Amino acid sequence: HCPISAAAREAVDAFRADRPGVPVYRVEVTGQRALSDLVADRFGVPHESPQLFVLRGGRPAWHATHFEITPDAVAAHVGG
Repeated sequence: HCPISAAAREAVDAFRADRPGVPVYRVEVTGQRALSDLVADRFGVPHESPQLFVLRGGRPAWHATHFEITPDAVAAHVGG
């Protein structure tokens, strides 16, 4: 939708390509305010877009937004 979101999507896709065994899920909240509010409430992190969560036990172990979302940053917080 925007250049920053496109860059984040490319970063996640690059991470996914390097680690095909790591589950990665994308939740598209554009135009779905109730869904973005639910995610923010459930994870206790204000909504920003783009936004990435690394979950452990169903809770955010790390989150990043905008240009913080890079393949190396994700790998550093996912491990493996």
